Amino acid sequence: MRNNLRVKKLWVLIILFLSVTGGIAWRGRLSAESVREANERGVAYMEQRRYKQAVDEFEKAFHSDPENKVVRENLAIAYNQLAVSLIEKERYLEAREYLEKAVDLKPDEPKIRDNLAAVYAKTAMGEREEREAIAEAKGKDASPADFRALSDEEAANQKISGDFLMQGIRAFEKKEYGMAKEMLEEALRYSDKNPTVFELLGDIAYYEQDLKTAKSRYVEAFRLKNSSRIREKIEKLSREAPIETQLDQYSDEHFIIRYKKNVTQPFGGGYEIREYLREAWGAISKDFGVYPKDKTVVLLYNEEEYRYLSGSPAWVGGQYDGKIRLPAYKQKIDSSKLKKLVWHELTHYFVYEISQGKCPRWLNEGLAQYEENKIVPIDIRYFEAAEKNKYLLPFEDLDRGISESSDPTEVFLFYQQSFMVTSSLISKYRMFKVKEMLEEYAKGATTEQVFERALQTSFRAFEIKWLASLGKKSGR
Repeated sequence: MRNNLRVKKLWVLIILFLSVTGGIAWRGRLSAESVREANERGVAYMEQRRYKQAVDEFEKAFHSDPENKVVRENLAIAYNQLAVSLIEKERYLEAREYLEKAVDLKPDEPKIRDNLAAVYAKTAMGEREEREAIAEAKGKDASPADFRALSDEEAANQKISGDFLMQGIRAFEKKEYGMAKEMLEEALRYSDKNPTVFELLGDIAYYEQDLKTAKSRYVEAFRLKNSSRIREKIEKLSREAPIETQLDQYSDEHFIIRYKKNVTQPFGGGYEIREYLREAWGAISKDFGVYPKDKTVVLLYNEEEYRYLSGSPAWVGGQYDGKIRLPAYKQKIDSSKLKKLVWHELTHYFVYEISQGKCPRWLNEGLAQYEENKIVPIDIRYFEAAEKNKYLLPFEDLDRGISESSDPTEVFLFYQQSFMVTSSLISKYRMFKVKEMLEEYAKGATTEQVFERALQTSFRAFEIKWLASLGKKSGR
């Protein structure tokens, strides 16, 4: 959908400097020369429009030298430009956080303050109501980018609603759904025109398996904003509901298991799978040193239902999309195959929890296969052939990920190489360091930054050493 929010870019000359004073350290004190170099890297990233990387570099310099006016101004400009890029992608809440930081650094810059005011309005009002209010106020058809003047009370209510919404989002990201619902309901008290509030309430109901409430919340969100993302959620829910309402349910300490009633096939009652889940949860939680308190929904389908709902190709055995989905009722599935699926998909749940959904696919799949390998050895024939014929994937391509619609041979190599690379990481650095990597990803770090911060090496250096180790093993 086209973005109708008018934003102002702030391109002014970013000044490089020759000397800096000392200050508070960022991950250890930076020297004056290091602060200058961080600032120069930030400027280079700005010129390339790589705003997130620019922010990272300017923050390093700023936290080491908060009194330096050049660094302070550069960071404010970078925050604003990153926010503008997020607004263009309709990621208004993230943009708001960066603009608030920019205002703190450069409170007298009108363009930044105008952008922040626009985002406040955007996150507190639905697009449709916004246009209607504009038209009513002006008595004519309004341009979608126009904003009507708000009364002091409206502005105050929007600000309060936005504050509750941000608290709700933070709780939602931590899966503290009770707190998230409380904050979102408070946001509605001050403004019931924000589709994001209704969408998040729908997400919570969906993950709690209250599909009826989820649909009503999504429909209200869609009424406020004709969004393709919300429409897709409604359509997905419409496909799932007829099947899932036929499933029975029971809960234990860590899971809500939805299974078919009156099925006499193996695993029909879901009891065997419950034991697999419990065993896997104990082992994987111990590996990561993480013990989530929320319950994970596990849905058991027959093969036809699973393919219809997941839309995944035949070679994909299971799915984690916030819920674990398994084709448990298959004619030719034995206990070991189902058990390895459980370990694989449950690992995705743990990785999502630790990285807040920001782990790159190669590491995500590598970890899932690492745990799966404890049940059934991973087939690495495609990897071995690629190694022999020297067509392994460059790590840069590995980090870029792969589409499931790609050629199956490429997909299998991607998975198997991801497993081998991840296994090497764990062997060299141990799982607690891999957990630190996931925690860095959760903070929004790039893979290069993750390797530098958690492992004190570069992604490229690790690739070179890993390739060299393969040569030694094969005698080359």
